Amino acid sequence: MLPEEAHEALCRVFCERASVAAVPVGLAVSTGFLLPDGDPLTFYVVETADGIVLEDDGDFFATAVASGLPIESGTRAQLLAGILRQEGAYLDRDTCQIRSEPVTAADFGRAAARFVSALIRARDLHLLTQEHIASTFAEDVRAEAERRLGDRFRIEDEEHADLPADFVVTSVQTGRRAAIVYAATSNERMLTALVRHMGREKDDAPVFAVVERIGGGSVSNRTMEVAVNRGLRTPVFGSDPEGAMAFLLREIKEAAVA
Repeated sequence: MLPEEAHEALCRVFCERASVAAVPVGLAVSTGFLLPDGDPLTFYVVETADGIVLEDDGDFFATAVASGLPIESGTRAQLLAGILRQEGAYLDRDTCQIRSEPVTAADFGRAAARFVSALIRARDLHLLTQEHIASTFAEDVRAEAERRLGDRFRIEDEEHADLPADFVVTSVQTGRRAAIVYAATSNERMLTALVRHMGREKDDAPVFAVVERIGGGSVSNRTMEVAVNRGLRTPVFGSDPEGAMAFLLREIKEAAVA
């Protein structure tokens, strides 16, 4: 097949399956990409005082939240924001709609291609594995601890442990281990931290299980109750990551001088 033939075939397929119709808000564009429910991926073109804005109908985000997908906060929320930002779009939380930044008529075609890419990539968050989420959350907690603790503490991987934590914190001044930190993104990881906590000796560093969220496929209420009732320190990010990090850092500093 010649390049010209391939180009013609591709243009024909994409154009034949796309349609544009006038609607009250502006234009409705139906693409050739099919969603899992069989409906075509559709977006709207709205002319504003700042330029042309592309937007979806808000169903994706609203349905994801209603179905229990943890997309409002935590790792998936950060990934969604990153995906949209790369494609020149953002999430309007007031309307649950994904919108593009305003563009000119001359840039409409390129902006439309990027916007369709954003809508497709956003839906891939449904497929994000728990292992990926766990790894990303652990990295985020570690990076934030490193930033806030500065050079007074050393943060390292834990080696030669039967139940290795995601990282350990050691005081540079005293050489004393101040914290053993697990990123608890699942019941299994929370129970691992609990076993470590219950088996620690009197002079061992305290064990922390930093929780991304409770319920919705993460740590269950029952597991959380068991951990808390047995004295495991469990700062919860949820909707208050600042409070969770403040608790973690305060406890680390106290343990370093205890």
